Amino acid sequence: MLAFFSGLQPCVVAMEAYSGAPFWCREIAKLRQDVRRMPPSEVTPFFKRQKNDAT
Repeated sequence: MLAFFSGLQPCVVAMEAYSGAPFWCREIAKLRQDVRRMPPSEVTPFFKRQKNDAT
């Protein structure tokens, strides 16, 4: 994953705030990316289908 972000121009990276998010935010920010964490309630509208682990 870090190889992918290292090849990008500086941009905004939005990720869901979960238990491992602080680690990944620090690692991606070292690659000059602007990282922003969102609470799960704000991530839900980005899903276009009713897909989840149960289905």
